[in-house]
Amino acid sequence: MYKFAAISLIILFVASCDTEPEQINYDILVSGSDDYPQYKEAFITATKRLILTGKCDSNDFEYIGGWVKSTNYVDDPIYFMYCGEMSNDGKIYLNTETGEVFRQ
Repeated sequence: MYKFAAISLIILFVASCDTEPEQINYDILVSGSDDYPQYKEAFITATKRLILTGKCDSNDFEYIGGWVKSTNYVDDPIYFMYCGEMSNDGKIYLNTETGEVFRQ
């Protein structure tokens, strides 16, 4: 009986643990993005993936304010962000149609 109760408590504890180091509101992080209403879901998905894999930090998005429409890809739905440093090395692109994230 006690063994069952102990196991139940452990399961409840593990289930309540937050797997992310902090609660991040991805919607707020990308709400300043260009064309936000149109590409909201693509921005949130890419941002979450970049932060959870450690390629970007939430501070990068807070500082920049969101994804910016690329003038290098005028005819395509390509947006960029700077992660880590504001140089070409830190520039990350997102194709909002395909979800592809890439560097130039």
